[in-house]
Formats: sequence, structure tokens, C-alpha cells
Amino acid sequence: MKVARIGSMVLGMVFLMFVIVQSVSAQALPGDWFKGKISLKGYEIGELGGLEGKARGSATIYVNIVQETDTYTVTTCVEDTEYNNLWRLGEPNVISKGKTYGDPNKKMIWDFADGSVMQFYGPIYTYPMFYVNLNGSLSKANFESFACHFWDDSVSPSLQLGSCSITFKNVDASKVPTGPLGCIIP
Repeated sequence: MKVARIGSMVLGMVFLMFVIVQSVSAQALPGDWFKGKISLKGYEIGELGGLEGKARGSATIYVNIVQETDTYTVTTCVEDTEYNNLWRLGEPNVISKGKTYGDPNKKMIWDFADGSVMQFYGPIYTYPMFYVNLNGSLSKANFESFACHFWDDSVSPSLQLGSCSITFKNVDASKVPTGPLGCIIP
């Protein structure tokens, strides 16, 4: 009986040290966090190039944007389609400020469709064009795609391609999923 009680206490302390304490002290990626939605619809192409049928899906997303001198680094995070509360980071991608147009404090167009990519875990490659309302700064911005196509290699050996819709707006980093299974990993 004592051994079981001591074992439970030790397990509880390990859980506290490695999960709860690390989550509380986690640091966000530098930059601004955004929360939104992605929707995809298109077609699945089979291994031999045949049309297999329609494809569609949607998910909640988090996006981290780091503003640098001549570029923005964009990292996406999406919830796993099979496991709830497991978040997957995409590869960071860079968009040149030469592919953004307008006033960086008011309204802009961001053109990922011309030589840049916004990658989601899978990999799913999206090529959106965003209307961006900055509301005075990037930290207050809202993004809405007005053109977007995707290429999904996550269903290998098949692939999916089609159109997409992506919207997101600024969110406080404390509201981003944190922890070993989150977007912000300690």
C-alpha cells in the first residue's frame, strides 16, 4: 500500500515538473500570433494520375508572423485531423516585403501566389493572396484571402489540389495552444 502511494506521488511530481511547469514557463515564438480558419476544396488525383474524387476540409489555425527588415517569416499551426488537442507546426516560410503592397500601417495586399508559399503540416502548400487590414500595426491585423490555391502531398501516393480560403486575426499569445502537443512548445 505504501509503495503504491509513494509511486503515485513520484508520478505526480514528474507530471508537474515536465508538463505543467514547462507549459507555464513556455515562451512564444517571437512575433505576433493570429487565430483563424482554413477551408480547402478540390480534387484528389490518384497515384497513376486518375481523378479519384472530390476533396474538402477545414480547420482552425494559428499563424505566427515575425517582421524582419526586408521579409516576414510566417509559421502555421493546425490541429491534427486524427487526434484532438495535438497541434502540428508547418515549416516557417518567408515572404519578401517586395511581395506586399500598400501602407504597412493601414491596408495591404500580401501576395504568396507569386513566388512564396504558406505551408501547413502535411505538407499542404497554399498560395494565397491576402487583403490585410493592419488597424495601425501588424500586431492588430486581420488577414482575409481573396485568391488561394493549394497542393496537398499528405495523402501520398495520391495528391489533392484545389482552392482554399484562409482568414485569421490577431490573438494574444496566451490563447495559443501551449505545451508539448501545442503550437508553442517549451
